Amino acid sequence: MHRDIIISAFAKAKKEEHKETGREGSTNKASERLSAYISNISDIPYSSRSLRNALNDASDLSKTVEILQPKVLNALCMYLGYENYSDYLKANSVDNPTAQEFKAEVLNNSMPKYYKWLALLVISVILGVGVYFFSNRQRWMEWDVNHYVEVNFDSKKLQEGTLKLFKEERVENFKKVPLTCDSLFFNVDGSAKFWYGRNRKKQLEFFTDLAEHPETGRALRPLSKHMIGKYICD
Repeated sequence: MHRDIIISAFAKAKKEEHKETGREGSTNKASERLSAYISNISDIPYSSRSLRNALNDASDLSKTVEILQPKVLNALCMYLGYENYSDYLKANSVDNPTAQEFKAEVLNNSMPKYYKWLALLVISVILGVGVYFFSNRQRWMEWDVNHYVEVNFDSKKLQEGTLKLFKEERVENFKKVPLTCDSLFFNVDGSAKFWYGRNRKKQLEFFTDLAEHPETGRALRPLSKHMIGKYICD
């Protein structure tokens, strides 16, 4: 599972880099993006070099891949759209063991070539059926202007990154809202009631809960007095 998380996180980071710059995403840029995200979410440093080393290990099926820091593992799962590692395991149980590892095991055994191909065919069918039933059993959501709404599964939207696993608290509590100088920005205990982030057009937007920006996938930040004075009550 750790192998899939690392590979998927780098793939998403490269895709975001391509969307933002128009250039093909590089491993170096992706590792820097992931490193910044992990530090922001988990408050612990995790270097881009460590991430690249992890990707190299994940690309070698002969190596065991394991992320030892739970906070780093949870941060990577959050980057992929999950609440934490447990949420990732629950949502991806049909992929355990992964297709890549399972196929490698079949290819390296002593069966005749014919049986190897037959085994691969059976594995592909099983995985395909598993993914089909998982897709139809799992609930999904999509961003609609200023909030998430529940929608049916759409493989194209999933590939584009606009379709996400349904989270009830996200649908009910996470909204994009306009703020004015008269808004109540903080709770009684002094904690922020709103979070902010920039969309693809670099415009500042405000949200009612901590999550990732629905367009860019970047972690939102809690609204501070500095941001209020600079952008809302200037």
